[in-house]
Amino acid sequence: MNIEVIGAWGELIGGVAGLFAAVGVIVTLFYLARQVSDSVGMARASHNRGLQDSWAAYNNTIATSPELARVLAALTTKDAALSAESRVQARHICYSLMNISAAAEYSWLHGQINEIEFENHRLSFDNTLRTYPGMVPFAIEILELYPGLRLLKVFASVSASMPRH
Repeated sequence: MNIEVIGAWGELIGGVAGLFAAVGVIVTLFYLARQVSDSVGMARASHNRGLQDSWAAYNNTIATSPELARVLAALTTKDAALSAESRVQARHICYSLMNISAAAEYSWLHGQINEIEFENHRLSFDNTLRTYPGMVPFAIEILELYPGLRLLKVFASVSASMPRH
């Protein structure tokens, strides 16, 4: 064998090895893409579960407190007559509701929950205000304190009822 034949064999073997290396890189990229996809899916599910836990805690707080239940019962009328203490409780019930709802919209905007999940949160907010119309003035008060929240879709029903400045 002369040097040219040995060189040709070396090039052939090097080319085959390069081909195997390229296939290995492609297989590795597909594997990593799958791992990232699975990880994103688990993060989304975990985030959605966190929002659901927030709703559960909100509902559990009210359901296990006769005092808060009485405040909410009073809020079923539009012009609820509340004591000063009950007004504080109602305001904080509304703050909690709006915090959960805003978190749901931010999660949707950042792709952590899908549009259907967000729409369920938005409807929960609207339905709560329909059930407890006495809570609307507190929601308006909060939106006046935090005007940036008026831009959120989840609060559109309340924002639309507010006077324009």
